[in-house]
Amino acid sequence: MSIPPYSYIASSQITAGDYPGKQHPKFFWRIIVTKLYEILAFLKDPSKGYFGPKKRLNSLLKSGITSFIDLTVEGELPPYSQLIELMNPDSKIIKYKRMPIQDMSTPEKTEMEEILNYIDQEISAGEKIYVHCLRGLGRTGIVIGCYLVRHGETGEKAIKKIASLRKNLPNRWLQSPQTDMQKEFVINWEPNK
Repeated sequence: MSIPPYSYIASSQITAGDYPGKQHPKFFWRIIVTKLYEILAFLKDPSKGYFGPKKRLNSLLKSGITSFIDLTVEGELPPYSQLIELMNPDSKIIKYKRMPIQDMSTPEKTEMEEILNYIDQEISAGEKIYVHCLRGLGRTGIVIGCYLVRHGETGEKAIKKIASLRKNLPNRWLQSPQTDMQKEFVINWEPNK
């Protein structure tokens, strides 16, 4: 089974993308955008069918994801931990950690270091990670960009690599990281040695 249409492989142990659970029903515009995304994904590859929350989570679990890093803030979207349990009949240990970044903003340097340290720790433990925010663009792009810089890329090359990794996504025309401030954060990122 393949990964969800708005996700991409960032490294052998990291997949990145959009929120795998349900969109919050009180935000009508999110429902509209989500439905538009689902239609675009279906039109891009009808053979994969409709990717609702259950199918997104199931495909991530079947691809070997064992650790979810949620960059949304508490209360931004409904939790999906119960859905993971339902989609995990083998009762594998699946980890979930919220490491919130406010939408359309950048974290403090210490917060980014904490996120990157956690990712490296999970990879060292043999986990396969799914990093996500709401749409997989801004906050996810910052984290993946800074991760790439930490592991040898320049900030400029990290931004270009993210664009290349996303080139087959239905929303590939949208930039990631999403805002100029977020792009500058990655370009200027200097990891602790």
